[in-house]
Amino acid sequence: LGPHWDRSAGRDHIVLLSHDEGGCWAPRGVAANAIILSHWGRMDAQPHSSSRYMADNWESDWKSSIRAPDGAVWSFEGGSRRMIGHHPCYDPAKDIVVPVFKPPSALTSSPFLRPPGSP
Repeated sequence: LGPHWDRSAGRDHIVLLSHDEGGCWAPRGVAANAIILSHWGRMDAQPHSSSRYMADNWESDWKSSIRAPDGAVWSFEGGSRRMIGHHPCYDPAKDIVVPVFKPPSALTSSPFLRPPGSP
């Protein structure tokens, strides 16, 4: 992955994974070492993909006639699981769950928001 990653095995890296299944898609070395920012704090020890879209389902064989940038045919025999390995999607000891966007108006009833000067 390069000299910056190799120096600490990624422990001083922060990776944002904001797609559907967050850290579940991280390769095992990234998930084990880097701090992952994700909207999903899924902690199953052996997570299964919940995607019904085959290209995003890491456990399914997937092939496409659409060409990759280098001209090869996309093919993930055994699913992307072969690349990402088995690991929890979220580690509460190092990873951070970032809430999805909410407009400020959705937070007006929060007990943490008080008028200026109130106790």
